Amino acid sequence: MRKRHDLRRYLYTCSEKAVGHSGFTLAETLIAILILLMVSSVVAAGIPAASNAYYKVVDGANAQVLLSTAATALRDELATARDLEVGNGSSGTSTSITYYNRDAGRKSMISLDSSGILLTEYLGSTAAEAGSAAGSTGASGSSDSSGGSGSDTSEPTNVRQLVSGKARTARLNLTYTGISYDKATHLVTVSGLQVSRTGGSGPLVTQDVLIRVIAP
Repeated sequence: MRKRHDLRRYLYTCSEKAVGHSGFTLAETLIAILILLMVSSVVAAGIPAASNAYYKVVDGANAQVLLSTAATALRDELATARDLEVGNGSSGTSTSITYYNRDAGRKSMISLDSSGILLTEYLGSTAAEAGSAAGSTGASGSSDSSGGSGSDTSEPTNVRQLVSGKARTARLNLTYTGISYDKATHLVTVSGLQVSRTGGSGPLVTQDVLIRVIAP
C-alpha cells in the first residue's frame, strides 16, 4: 500500500514539473533567434563567394574552348587564302588583314569592331554576283530610258563574327592585339588572341596563333 502511495506521489510530482516548465522562456527564445541570425549571416556571406568560384571555373573552361575554336577558325580562314595584305598594305603589325577567300570567291577582311570583337567581312562581289549586278544594271537602264526609276546596284557587304554565337557566351569577349603577315615565309601571326570576361580587368586565356599560308 505504501509503495502504491509513493508511486502516485512521484507521478504527481513529475506532472507538476512538466506543467510548470512547458514552452520556452523569453531568454531562451532570444538566444535561439540570435543563433539563427548568426547562422543566416554566415550562409548569406558564403553564397556570393561560392557563386564567384563557380563562375570562375565555368568561365575559365569556356574561355579555353572559345580560344581553341577561334584559333581553328582563323587557320581555316587564312591557310588557303591568297593576296594577303595587312592593314593598309604595309608589312608591319595591324589590327586587320585583307585577303582573297577561295571558298567564298571574293575578297575578305578580318578586323576588330569598335568594341574589339573579332569579325570577318566579305568585300566586293563574286563573279556570279557581278554578272547578276550587271544584268540588273542593264534592266534598270532600259527602265530609266522609259521613265522608270533605277535600282540600287551597290556591292553587297556581309559582316559576321568569325566565331559563331553558339560557340560564345554573353559573359566572354574574343579579341586580339595585332596581326602581321611575312610575305617571305608566308606566315601569318595573330598576336594576343585572347578571351576576357565582359567587364573584367584582364584576359582569362591568351595565345599567339601562327598560320602557314598554303600556296598564296
